[in-house]
Amino acid sequence: MRNHQPHTKARLALSPRRRRRGTEVLEAALVFPLLLALAFGTVEFGYYFYLEHNLQAAAREGVRAGIPAGAGDYDERGDLAIEAADRVMTASGFAPDSYEIAWEVLEGDDGEFFRVMVNTNWGDVNEGLRPMRLIQVGDNEERLVSGTATMRIEE
Repeated sequence: MRNHQPHTKARLALSPRRRRRGTEVLEAALVFPLLLALAFGTVEFGYYFYLEHNLQAAAREGVRAGIPAGAGDYDERGDLAIEAADRVMTASGFAPDSYEIAWEVLEGDDGEFFRVMVNTNWGDVNEGLRPMRLIQVGDNEERLVSGTATMRIEE
């Protein structure tokens, strides 16, 4: 008696792999754009929070530098604060013309307070770091990102 093997083409036609050969391509076409958007969105929001963190750290260091009792008059305190905040921002890799540092002295019920603000515009950030433009800046191309720190002046 002779073993009868089905024809090779007939076996391939019956295999489950042969019948579903286009599903992998379809799944990849549907999933790949979602993964790409997730990856680029993570980069964009991650850079936004990195920028915000550095601005806050610069403001904090600036106000710490301007607070010591022996700092002198307000202008000297302001110069010390700007120098310290600028040091933090340049160490983080930001160009000196990409941010602004301001300071002020506030009068309160508990005494005088020294405030340092470090600001930049999100619209000025490098286009390569916001590939999908998920964080919109609006019509005026300005979305202020800032860091602020305030401390009481001790005498």
